[in-house]
Amino acid sequence: MTPSGWRRMLLHEVCSFRRGLTWRKEQEAAGPSGDTLPVLRIPNVQERLVPNDLLHLRGIEPVAAAKAKVGGGWTVMVGSNGNPKRVGNCVLLKDNQEFVFASFLLAVGTSDPSQVAPEFLFRLLRSERVQTTIAEQVQGSTGLKNINLPALKSLPVAIPPLPEQRKIVAILSSVDEEIEATQAVIDQLQVVKKAIMAELLMRGLPRRHSTFIESEIGIIPQGWTTATYAELAAPVHAAIQSGPFGSALRHSEFVAGGRLVVGIDNVLDGRFSLGSNHRITREKFEELRRFQARPLDLLITVMATIGRCCVVPANVEPCIITKHVYRLSVDPSKADPFFLMHCLYGIERLAAEVRGSAQGLSRPGLNKSLLLPLRFPLPPLAEQREIVAVLRSLDERFVDEVEALSAMRLLKAALMNALLSGEVRVGPGQEAA
Repeated sequence: MTPSGWRRMLLHEVCSFRRGLTWRKEQEAAGPSGDTLPVLRIPNVQERLVPNDLLHLRGIEPVAAAKAKVGGGWTVMVGSNGNPKRVGNCVLLKDNQEFVFASFLLAVGTSDPSQVAPEFLFRLLRSERVQTTIAEQVQGSTGLKNINLPALKSLPVAIPPLPEQRKIVAILSSVDEEIEATQAVIDQLQVVKKAIMAELLMRGLPRRHSTFIESEIGIIPQGWTTATYAELAAPVHAAIQSGPFGSALRHSEFVAGGRLVVGIDNVLDGRFSLGSNHRITREKFEELRRFQARPLDLLITVMATIGRCCVVPANVEPCIITKHVYRLSVDPSKADPFFLMHCLYGIERLAAEVRGSAQGLSRPGLNKSLLLPLRFPLPPLAEQREIVAVLRSLDERFVDEVEALSAMRLLKAALMNALLSGEVRVGPGQEAA
């Protein structure tokens, strides 16, 4: 049912679509200059516009450039991608922005700004209903997934009067500002933590040490040593254990209840998550028990998000790892697993070795031969734990901000559904209720 005063129209009746351009490799320039054009590509279209790593092109024909040029008020959308979840992602360009855009993107602009505000059109395209339609209609059985443009164009949409559009945009924009402010705090916390980690993990606690020595991995406090992971591994288990491969764990063996299976999605940056809750029967778990992730094991992802790691919580339920995760068992009399986890993130050399090991491989991934010889700084165990306590306090603040951000995004999603459907009506003199 169309809300009173709203118009029901097809999407192509309120906006126009443009396709991007293609180019030759030799047209790519090293950087911007007077004869180049900045081009938006898929990596630039995320939750928000990411103008880093812009490509610049020269020698684009004026007619082609004019067709693919967009600026403030245009929405740029992912039209084709290998990941179907990325198809439909979109961002709104601001008034001071002007780009050409690549062929795997679409540009969507309002046909008549006096009837449909560009900002409202963007909110409409980001709405759950439109995004669900795009996901359900995505085309392509293998490889590249493409937006079903005819289906999108023919999607019925409800358009409120322009004053109500503006009020809806203002409400959602105020939530966006809170989200961006919280994200800025999170970004700053990451910068601060990185600096603190670099200092603590190689130089120790403030004012604790006055004498430093040269080691295989750089300058460290006197009284510290270094050790490879192979030297720190628990003697009673395999030093590094990967999950089951091939027919040992089929998708058909996953069930609604049973024992937890830990994969890439459970290993966040420094945190163990139950967000991805895949399970197998207890009988299958017993069969695969040798792949069990035990409390205080160090887990590290070896595919996709390479090098992400966390420590298995002490109170975790019985679980096994998948083939995309390595389990590193640490001897607790030699090293604190949380200390080693922080080293893998906080020491640039170690992070580079872990994440850089897969560069140039046809199927990027870590292997045991890289991890076993990794050499860590090794303070006395008591100081390791003191350093971990300092970093944990930073992590707790970070988690608080991340949870606040998640709550605001849920609020925004609920507001969008209510406002863009007309379930909650707002006008120039009203507030959302």
